[in-house]
Order: sequence, then structure tokens, then C-alpha cells
Amino acid sequence: MNGFLDQLTKNASIALRKIQRRLHLRFPNIFPDDLESRKFYKEHDAKENIISQVPLDEDLRQSAVWGVELYGPKEISGLYEGLEKLGWAGSRFGLPDSDCLEWVRRARQYGHTGKRNLSIVYRHKEKGPGRDYFAPMPDICNYLLVSINQITPSLTAVHVYFVLNDDATKLYESILNEDRKTYYQKVRGRKGYLIPGVLNQKRDLIEQARLKRAHIASGWFSQHLPGLFSGGPLIDELPTGELILMRNHAALKDPKEDKQLEIKWPDMLGIDQWLDGWVNPTYEGYGLIIDSRHGLKKYHCIVTLRTSSVPDDYYLFRNGRDRGVYDAIVYQDLGGIAVHLAASSYIKEIGRRIREIRETVSQASNNRLALIDTLDQLETFYRDTIGDPAIAEELSKLGKHEFEFDCTKFVTRNLRRGEKVELPTALYKLTKRISENVHADGRSARQLFQEFSSTLSTRESIRTQQRMERLTIVAIFIACISLAVAAIGVYVSGTGK
Repeated sequence: MNGFLDQLTKNASIALRKIQRRLHLRFPNIFPDDLESRKFYKEHDAKENIISQVPLDEDLRQSAVWGVELYGPKEISGLYEGLEKLGWAGSRFGLPDSDCLEWVRRARQYGHTGKRNLSIVYRHKEKGPGRDYFAPMPDICNYLLVSINQITPSLTAVHVYFVLNDDATKLYESILNEDRKTYYQKVRGRKGYLIPGVLNQKRDLIEQARLKRAHIASGWFSQHLPGLFSGGPLIDELPTGELILMRNHAALKDPKEDKQLEIKWPDMLGIDQWLDGWVNPTYEGYGLIIDSRHGLKKYHCIVTLRTSSVPDDYYLFRNGRDRGVYDAIVYQDLGGIAVHLAASSYIKEIGRRIREIRETVSQASNNRLALIDTLDQLETFYRDTIGDPAIAEELSKLGKHEFEFDCTKFVTRNLRRGEKVELPTALYKLTKRISENVHADGRSARQLFQEFSSTLSTRESIRTQQRMERLTIVAIFIACISLAVAAIGVYVSGTGK
């Protein structure tokens, strides 16, 4: 009897565990896992929450975000109109040469290059002595720093740097310091589930916040100064960037030198990618990460600066260690880099257009019904890309000295060769290689398109001529029949008489 009860109890226990397991797989957050798993996750979550929190003696701030918009021959009218609407056109301080709109127009007309710095742009309600430029801006911004760059005679760039207010700068810190716990995430269409841990959750939230902040720049440009990226379907590809300030942590250290392996909060921010990073030797912890991960078709720069590395006698510290000084440093140092990265994005977009229309032509050449549509697409292509060949050629002819003048010398280490590489040199080689390839592809593609159009036109002319010949034969045949009928009629009428 006892054996029977033991077996019954054992079978019931197994059945209950199976039911519990099935319910857990179906509703994992309502029916929790076994006690040991819950205990493990609780202890593990507590540890990960501690190592991912920002230390009390640290001061983590996302101080600013920025974006760069470009204007070629097709988009330049939008820039002129936007400058007029913002009230940035016209001279300042009684000086005729201070008109930024006229400066851009003359630079493009006479083939000049250069930079026009508008300095600080305030809200309209903050008018006062010495303040000359005003614009609408998001509520989380204190002010804007704006510059207009004439990269080549045919390509203009506008760099807008959004300085965030104190509350907005603490976004990353608040995400990292909030305790989280592991949960079960159902996968639609599957029986199983995912188990996002504390570190993965915080990393995902940081990435979401980063993209949302980057949209500040693209949204502002689309509303006020639409150009190549923000004026159309490429709005999510607008080149952007951000500044992360820290008091003590020096980012982008070689793991061999960094012994703080248990500190995970910099990893959550993605600022310790030392293999992909560029370091400015001026200050320890002053680094740049050109982020092209996550399948994004754009550049996003992450700049880190350890504020304690900037000496107290720095010339801008006239009124103490104000956060605006760090923004001024990065705005000056990163402006040229951001502009040239945007130019390389433009060249890549030109190459994409060429490859796309070339594939369309190749597909249409085997389909008679698509030939006329292809001619219309070629006409649109020539109209929309009228300035692209000139831009590609001008960028390919930029000298190395122009990059060295515009771009601050961040450096990285080439692990294969064991030597240092300077960012201006790398940008020069990248831009030259891409622009030369695109210029050559564009020239050959346009020649191909012209030959295709000529062949297509000749073919259509031959077909039209053949149709006309058939119509002529039919007309002659009908005329002969009509003549025969008339002759028969005359003969019949004559016979009747």
C-alpha cells in the first residue's frame, strides 16, 4: 500500500512539474520558473545593477548632440529660403560682408571655399545686446552653435550643435542608475522566450535614447533647413553626433592598461570600443568613436571628454569650470570632422543612385513594356543628379592639407602595421577613394545611359518606320480594292446601258 502511494505521489509530482513547465513556457512572467532559477536571477540582477551604476564621484552628462546637413545644386534653394525664414540673412553690425546668405551665394558663384561661424543662436524671447541670431529649438536645448561650411564650390554644409540643458544631460545617468530585473520576453510564433538581463536591458535603453536624441537634429533640419538628408526619404541617414562628459573615467583605454574590469557602465554607453576609437592626445579621455554599427546607413559620432583632464588654467575658464567651455572645445575640434564625414555620406548616396538606376536599365532592357518608363526614369535621373558629377570631381581633388586644416588630429593605432594613423589622413584617403570611384562609375554609367537611350531611340524609330510601312501597304491594298470596286461598278453600269 505504501509503495502504491509513493508511486502515486511521484507520478503526481511529475505531472505537476510538466504542467508548471508548460504554463511557464506559455506565460513565463505569470508562472515563474523553479525556485533555484529565481534565486540565481535575483542575485545576478543585484550584482549587475551595482556594476552598471554610475559611481557617486562621477558626473556623467550627455552635454550636446549635433547634425550636419548638405546642400548640392538641387537643394541649395531650400537653404536660401530657410536662411531667409529664420532671419539669418542680412548683414550684422553694419558690415555688408556679414550676410551669411550672400556669403554662401557668392562662394558658390565664384568657386570659393571656407567657413562662416554664426556663433551662438538663441531663442527669440532671449534677445539682448550682442545677440544677433535667433531660431526655434527644442525645449531641452539651452542654445545652438551654428556654422556654414563651403566644402567645395558646389557643396555647402550646415553644422548645428544643440547644447542641452542640465536636466536633459542626465538622461544616460538616470537610465544606468535605475535598478532593473531579469524578465521573460515571449517570442511571437515560438514556444520559447528570451531572457533579457539587466545589462542587456540598460544597453537597449541607452541605444533607444541615443537614436531619439539624434532625431532632434534631423527633425530640426527637416523643419527649418531641409537639404539632401532631411528634405526627403534619407532623413534617418542624417550624420549626427553627441558629446559625453565624465569627470573621472577616461574612455578608449587599451584593455591591457585598464584594470577596472568589473565596471560595466561605460560598456552600456558604447564608449570603450578602443579598437574603433580615435584619441586626442591633448587631454586624457578625449576620444572619438565613429559609430556605424547596428546596420545604420549613417555616421554617428560619440565624443568623450574627461573634464578633470582639462587644466584649470585653460584660457576659456574665465568664469570657472562652466560646461559651456567643454561644448566650445568639442564644437571647434569636431566641426570639420563632422562636415567631412557628411560629405563622404553624400558621395556614398551618389554611388547608390548610380547603381540603382543602372540595375533598372539592365532589367528594363529585357522588357519592352518597361522601355518607355526607363526613359522617363533616365530623364529624372539626369535632372535630379545634375550637380553630382561636379561634386564627386571636386571632392576627389581636395588636397590633404585641407583635411589637416579642417580636422583635429585624433589618432588611432593600426594593429596590423603597429603604427599610428591620424584621422585627417584617414578621412582624406576615404573621401578621395570613394569620390574617385563614384566619379568613374558616374562617367561610365552616363555613357552607358546615353548609348542605351540612343539605341532605344533608334530601335523605336525602326519599329515606327516598320509600322508606317505596314500601314502604307495596307493603304495601298485598300486603295487597289477600292479602285477595283469602282472599275467593276463602271463596267456594270456601262453594260446595263
